[in-house]
Amino acid sequence: MNISEKFVIDELDGYDMPSINESVELIKKYRQTEFYASKQAILNTWSVNDKDIYELVISVFTTVLSTEYLTLQALVGKLNQKIKLTEELDRIKIMADIIGLISQTDLIDIVSQPGEYHLVQTDYFVKDIPEHGKHMTHTKRLKSITGNKSKELGHMVIGHAMNRHNLFIRPKHLDRMCQVALVLDQEFIEEYEESPKNWPDTELKEAQWELFKEKSTAMYKEVGNSRFYIPHKVDSRGRVYCRNYYLNYQGIPYKKAIIRLAHKEVVEGI
Repeated sequence: MNISEKFVIDELDGYDMPSINESVELIKKYRQTEFYASKQAILNTWSVNDKDIYELVISVFTTVLSTEYLTLQALVGKLNQKIKLTEELDRIKIMADIIGLISQTDLIDIVSQPGEYHLVQTDYFVKDIPEHGKHMTHTKRLKSITGNKSKELGHMVIGHAMNRHNLFIRPKHLDRMCQVALVLDQEFIEEYEESPKNWPDTELKEAQWELFKEKSTAMYKEVGNSRFYIPHKVDSRGRVYCRNYYLNYQGIPYKKAIIRLAHKEVVEGI
């Protein structure tokens, strides 16, 4: 799933969710606590108000709600840019503390796994997720990319707040990937049933998988035999990623198997 924070905030409008309020209060208390000198120096430079704290809690909750398998390290890495500090290590330290505080409520849970992995999970589940930009299928060729910010796709460099700039980037390969016409192998889809890479081992995971499968099937029917285009973006290291949730050739084996190039040519040997 890919749930927007706005959707979660709208759903909570007028609804008092004790675990969120408790998380906010724990963070406010954390802000008022005196720590050792070096840590206190970091907290003294972190300017934040009650609204900011509430939005941080929503960000953590939404990210965990959206992701079936998420390590603590990955969660900290993904969200630390929401701490408005210059030094990345300082942001990481504060975000790790915040996630630990939120886990003291029933909003999220940190589960230790062999090999020093810590998974962050939640018992909450969203039954119906509205479609938005990250779920859309593009059946028209995407416009050429001329810089880091596109009207169609937003910022082209992902992974960090510092990547949200309007400076020049070299988008030639990225532009080419965004304009490759693709089709679905509908015969394969009709013959084989989509299955997860790892079978769900809890009722919650099973429900999440069934919803994902249902949404995917609806997308396959919507596309039909039409051509479609997958948006691509790069991270700060230049690695290219598909930015489509249900149609993604970088996804599980089934997703890779159903996507074909619209323009077919015979590959000849030398």
